[in-house]
Amino acid sequence: MYGSAYVTAQYLKEFHPEITKVRVVGMNSICEELKRVGLETVGGEDEIIEAESNIDFMKDIQVDHSVNAVVVGLDTKFNYNKMAMANLCIQAGKAKFFATNDDPFDMVGGRKSPGAGAMVSSIHLSLNDDVTPTVIGKPNPYAFQLICREHGIQGSSAVMIGDRLDTDIWFGNSAGIKTCLVMTGCTESLAQVE
Repeated sequence: MYGSAYVTAQYLKEFHPEITKVRVVGMNSICEELKRVGLETVGGEDEIIEAESNIDFMKDIQVDHSVNAVVVGLDTKFNYNKMAMANLCIQAGKAKFFATNDDPFDMVGGRKSPGAGAMVSSIHLSLNDDVTPTVIGKPNPYAFQLICREHGIQGSSAVMIGDRLDTDIWFGNSAGIKTCLVMTGCTESLAQVE
């Protein structure tokens, strides 16, 4: 199994050796994967940013200019202060903006639950489209390239099986491999709505 946190860490190590410190908006597992490849991290799901409960606190925040990347994934403790800190690191600190994935929702108990894409989109929107995040997970074909390299797999023998048209099947198409859409999970819920 290749999770988007692992793939993101490998991507940064391979393509962005200049990155040394990352602000994470996401679960602690993202921090752990980034640390495994030698990156310093700040943030994560348990970070508590002490601030006034109004928008004026933004003018008093000191930007950590040693943060040269922001990585955003699913964060079940996401809040305004985390969004503001990520925004400032990108806007004022010139940090690069990455997303582990941009799934808009996940299916939990038959209901749509906000996915990482909800956090990514809110930060992106707060930057007024000045900076677009690089999405590392599906549908970016990098994960497939990594799997092939690490396991000696030939692309012609692979099939992407998934339950989402917008990530899984698009991923397979981007990677140039066969795809198989199963009508469970997200795709099944969309079919029932229509």
